[in-house]
Amino acid sequence: MPASLKRFVQGKWDVKLRDGRSVGELTVNVQSAWGLRAAFVRRGIDEGDVVILEWDTSTRRVLLVLGSDEALLAYQEGRASFWSGPDS
Repeated sequence: MPASLKRFVQGKWDVKLRDGRSVGELTVNVQSAWGLRAAFVRRGIDEGDVVILEWDTSTRRVLLVLGSDEALLAYQEGRASFWSGPDS
């Protein structure tokens, strides 16, 4: 994680899916982050899957999105925000 972002994301975060379900808590400190394993196991994440974490600093929520390479490209190009709609 870039040093410039650490001050914004340190601490505890509620991890949500796009349908609003909570799937755990993510904890971030200066050197590491933990708490996503249970969500990854529950969602059946496999090697090669695209995982997007969208941070909402005003509510301390992290949205966990599974998607395709196309979803990642749309997000990177600013054509997508994942805070609404069914989970991929």
